[in-house]
Amino acid sequence: MQTTQHNNSTTSNRSNNYIYHSLGNIDPDSQDQYNFFGVIIDAAYPYKTSNGKYICTIKVVDQTIHHKGESSSPLFANVVIYAKRFEDLPIIRRVGDIMRVHRANVKFFNDMRQFYVNLQYNSSWCLFHQNQDKDDDDFDDNDSDENQNGEDQEMLDQDQLKEKQLERQEKRRYKPYKFSGRSYTFDINHEKIIMDNIRTWGQNYFANNYVITKDMYMLLKDCKTKMSNDESQEFDLLCKILKIFEKDENNLEIRIKDLSQEMWFMSVPRFKFQSLKQGEVIRIRCVEVNLTSKRNVIQTKNNTNILRFHPSSRIATELSKVIEDETDMDKVLGDEASDIVMNAVVLTEITDSSLARGQMFKLTDLFLNFDQIPENLRERNAFRVRFYCLRIDPIDHREVVQAYCPECSETYSCETLEKEGKGKCKSCKVECKLIYKMQMLVKDSSSQMNKNFYRILLYSFDEDRGNDFFSNVRPCNLYKNADALETIEKQIKAMTKFNVWIDAIIERQGAFFLIRDTKITQVIN
Repeated sequence: MQTTQHNNSTTSNRSNNYIYHSLGNIDPDSQDQYNFFGVIIDAAYPYKTSNGKYICTIKVVDQTIHHKGESSSPLFANVVIYAKRFEDLPIIRRVGDIMRVHRANVKFFNDMRQFYVNLQYNSSWCLFHQNQDKDDDDFDDNDSDENQNGEDQEMLDQDQLKEKQLERQEKRRYKPYKFSGRSYTFDINHEKIIMDNIRTWGQNYFANNYVITKDMYMLLKDCKTKMSNDESQEFDLLCKILKIFEKDENNLEIRIKDLSQEMWFMSVPRFKFQSLKQGEVIRIRCVEVNLTSKRNVIQTKNNTNILRFHPSSRIATELSKVIEDETDMDKVLGDEASDIVMNAVVLTEITDSSLARGQMFKLTDLFLNFDQIPENLRERNAFRVRFYCLRIDPIDHREVVQAYCPECSETYSCETLEKEGKGKCKSCKVECKLIYKMQMLVKDSSSQMNKNFYRILLYSFDEDRGNDFFSNVRPCNLYKNADALETIEKQIKAMTKFNVWIDAIIERQGAFFLIRDTKITQVIN
């Protein structure tokens, strides 16, 4: 399995008989298996294939295969790793690190060498840091021989301690921070030279080249136009993190910007990407654009990966300066103007205290698997949900209140009515009453990582079906009541802000779900 424990590891002074080849010197038509070192320039997150196996794809370069200019065509070798279990595959977090592979097959694919590493057939991999010195966040000090034998150190004099410390540092430079299987081998006499050479070359390569070419990513400004016909099409990004903050206990929200100087929003799983830092340049793999959102939103997938660069790399140092920090306009769209709420806010409360303590339902279960909900809960027909709004219709907020005929259930615009909203049904001539008639396009935590969204209705044809939903206002003719219109518009605007959630009771009426027993109580300017 993938691990940092080196209990069964071996750093050997004898030859292990491994012959290592440069990437460019490997014959792609050969049936032999090859061993090689490579510098990682890109990697996807491991994912499960349709046949039940797990796979991870990584791009590597070395002195014999690499590209230079930012505008040049990408030149690299692909490494495709197969495993029975997810935990046997490498999770790459930083480009520039070193990968060692044993016993890989090779073929030409799309005019590039592609290596196949099957962990079920004795292939293996190791990951090493780009720099010779350890990276504090990935290296475990507790595996050293010296830490396990403190009493022996007390018997050494100063020169011996210094020699021991140098020996320990030398050993640590050639320990992988991740590897496949339960152990690894490293021939210090043979592999040390290869490791030193490729580390030095890799550091110089990243220090003097962009490495990520223009063909390897899309600009944020082109996302919506190029993906308008196919929202599910994946693409990659190269951008800078402007801000990171908590969305909820499971997700982080990051604001990103790239060379097009457009700010976008992205929700990422906390457990996968908790090491991200504000201000750093990142490479984002395998994402989609959310075309249903009014804001600029990038949507992650199960195989989305976020890669960091070493601070000394050219791409990180230059792009961090070229890509703007938050501008005044960004702040208008962001938290300083309250269009983005830094901490999650629940805008509403449930007015029926007995229902407010009920279990929370997922929108996915209610809309797609309603028949699987226990019968007693379906009969009660009161489901507590928590969601956020992507869009609210009608766009013309004066039409949020309409005249409703209790006889035929028809609704009419209030535009031609007097200020009091009194009028009769055009069909049956019955006196109409004013109700809220509003549709919300929503998502919740169960659907925010996919493309599903749902419609929830506010139709207050009954007294307890939403007449008190808006704070300090009841249904009235919004064409003739400017103060009430302003009050409702402010609350609708608050409902569609980022990180604002609606805690509500909904009931099923036919094929639709309607809000009831819910009232806006929070004020967001």
